[in-house]
Amino acid sequence: MTTNNSDVIFDIVSAFQRHPDSDPNLTWLTKGFDATLRFLQRQYEATPEILWATALLLVVLEQGGTCLPFADLAAIEESARLPERLRAFTASDWNAVLVGEGLVAVDDTEDTPLVVVNDRLYFDRYFALEISIRDHAREPLSPQALAAPSDWASRVDQVFGSDDTGSARRMALDIWNQRLFLLVGGPGTGKTTTIASLLKLLLETGEEATRPVVLLCAPTSKAATRMKDAIVAASVNASPEVISRITHLSAHTIHKTLGITPATPHRRSKAPLQADFVICDEASMVDVALLSELLSACAPTTRIILVGDPGQLPSVDVGSVLKDLVEAAEHAGIAHSTLTTSYRTEGDAHELLQKLFTAIRAGDGPGALAIAESDSAAITFVKLDDDGVADDTLETAAINPVLQRARHLSEISQLMSSDDVINDAARTLQETMVLAAQHRGLYSRQWWVNEVTQRMEWRLGSTPHINGTPILITKTDAGNRLNNGDTGLVVRKESTSESTLWLSPTERGDESRSLAAIASWQPWWAMTIHMSQGSEFDTVIVSLTPGTRLISQELLYTAVTRAKKKIIIVATKDDFLSAVTTPARRLTGLREMLIN
Repeated sequence: MTTNNSDVIFDIVSAFQRHPDSDPNLTWLTKGFDATLRFLQRQYEATPEILWATALLLVVLEQGGTCLPFADLAAIEESARLPERLRAFTASDWNAVLVGEGLVAVDDTEDTPLVVVNDRLYFDRYFALEISIRDHAREPLSPQALAAPSDWASRVDQVFGSDDTGSARRMALDIWNQRLFLLVGGPGTGKTTTIASLLKLLLETGEEATRPVVLLCAPTSKAATRMKDAIVAASVNASPEVISRITHLSAHTIHKTLGITPATPHRRSKAPLQADFVICDEASMVDVALLSELLSACAPTTRIILVGDPGQLPSVDVGSVLKDLVEAAEHAGIAHSTLTTSYRTEGDAHELLQKLFTAIRAGDGPGALAIAESDSAAITFVKLDDDGVADDTLETAAINPVLQRARHLSEISQLMSSDDVINDAARTLQETMVLAAQHRGLYSRQWWVNEVTQRMEWRLGSTPHINGTPILITKTDAGNRLNNGDTGLVVRKESTSESTLWLSPTERGDESRSLAAIASWQPWWAMTIHMSQGSEFDTVIVSLTPGTRLISQELLYTAVTRAKKKIIIVATKDDFLSAVTTPARRLTGLREMLIN
């Protein structure tokens, strides 16, 4: 190995920078990452070992992890790019060559760019974030916190039933004793219904002075809106006064709740949130930085409830905080309840779909494949060969339902004048959806959009203009009251014969927007699996681009669990098996920090 550090950086760039012939199944760093290495070399005289380890740490961050565990280096495929001498290093060897070099600390008391703790290499920022979450997760509830009503247990029995020994009732009984509570479960297991029942109990007191202050939040605008809509819908049996109080609760993004903007990525205010309870839905989508900000903003008197499914896709940004918290909960003394009975799937399909969800979650490839190939009314497997060629079932089982939905939406978009037609449009929008693994490529989101537009003989422009086009908003536009994830339909206004975007019914009511106001959008005949989190459809078409590097157990699980009645899988057999048996592995240290 060369000893001149400029030569070392050249070697590292050659090893880690993407080239035209790079293996697409591995992670390659974007151009410019060498600036980080040159800074460490210039400011701290970083040794070759530190520079190589930092490059591999950057790979881990690109994959969504927070740290580089020395004991797991051999399991990281990209570690093969290290020089042979370093590939033979043990954890002890790495500790010996990294610690004590001036830019690598062993805790958070020194101001250095890198930290080595528990045989893991961190950038100081991500180490500090995991430490922050660990400390807040362990922080006890203040004695000054709002006390439980004296009749709380009897009121819980009235709502959940005195003979109910399930997790939902246990959560309601325990919620006053903990600062942090995890409510987790698969799709349709009653997480939202449980929260709605809890809110009913919290808000039914008639005395405003003793009524808890509750904040609802979620990672995205659409998730926050869905959370509020679902809670209101699940509260129909409450008294009119309680329904009114629940309806008037605000649900915002975590960013808006904390006052974080793109210009101010950290919370400016040092004052804690004024709330007795903060309830965060879709917590699996929350990254390590955002959760740290949320927990830091809550006073010791505030009870925090994180709600989500740890089996779903982790956050787009760094970390897998909900999964780490759940896995460490028993050892770390974190209060939690896991709901297991699913109510989302319906009719004869229920048992079979639940078996598929369970097999995928367990990583049981042969079991999941046997269910997918069972030739049932609930599950259809459209097998592709290695070149992406399918038989006639692609047309009949997958393409035809998508076209049928598109044509029906086109027809009813001309007739949006009665409640029956409006309800029909709302049902049809949620009827059949293609969930694709990636944006572009064979059987991607764009492939399905092209298939529909060609067969409908439509030409889409930069602004939606064709009646019957279903729309997915892809960027929040506060000025036009549009949230990222809002959906709707381009319809003709009878009064003016002009077209407008009719938004799917939400808590905001039946609304429409001028098409000129729609700047960031996609035609909603298909969407990526990542964008589908929190949604549900009668029929889901899971479309995996052959050979895509994006597939994982969490990706497939998230896709199939959006279905209520039927699943159609378009994939090669190898890709399906690979997805089931390949969990997304994010290298983090939070779980161990909490346990130890």
